[in-house]
Amino acid sequence: MGLGNTAFFGLPLVDFYLGEEAVPAAVIYDQLGSFLVLSLVATTSIALLLGQREAIKVKDLLWRVLSFPPFLSLILALLLPAGSLPEALAKIFSLLGASILPLAMLMVGLQLSVNILPAQRGPMLLVSAWKLLLTPLLVLALGKALAIDARVLAPSFLQSAMPPMVTPAIMLIGAGIAPRFVATTLGLATLASFISVPLWCYWIL
Repeated sequence: MGLGNTAFFGLPLVDFYLGEEAVPAAVIYDQLGSFLVLSLVATTSIALLLGQREAIKVKDLLWRVLSFPPFLSLILALLLPAGSLPEALAKIFSLLGASILPLAMLMVGLQLSVNILPAQRGPMLLVSAWKLLLTPLLVLALGKALAIDARVLAPSFLQSAMPPMVTPAIMLIGAGIAPRFVATTLGLATLASFISVPLWCYWIL
């Protein structure tokens, strides 16, 4: 739940708040920051969590990572030269990609619960605060300390303020790992981001 929704949320918002010239840096953040971490770290972590319930070997763990479809797609995208896909095929992939978010949100929505247990409120608020408040502050502080160019720091900062990514939540729910907690936390943080992101942009950018 620590990864941000840097594609569906982040890229349009970077374009809106910072302009088209900031989008390339935001794309790099999305692909090599969020997406690569999702493919390697998140997949491994979920496999290890499942390993607590069933024996899992190192080769099985590696196979889960290397056969993870988004990871394979990322590698393929890096290897293919820009514009190498036929226009018809690119349009098909674009239509398929556009259908992913509604289906993913439907799956998450089916797990949402308004009956939040008292013991879950603290962890939910902690996850939301970490993603929406503390992570952007850390990125901003680190960027200032390293004197990173504002043209790179601004889109990176805005990307770090995005609500949690949907894909890890789908993976956790699919694995049966605290599905209601995960779905409700995702919904809470996403709603809160409609307030936090504009405020960050007003105060910082």
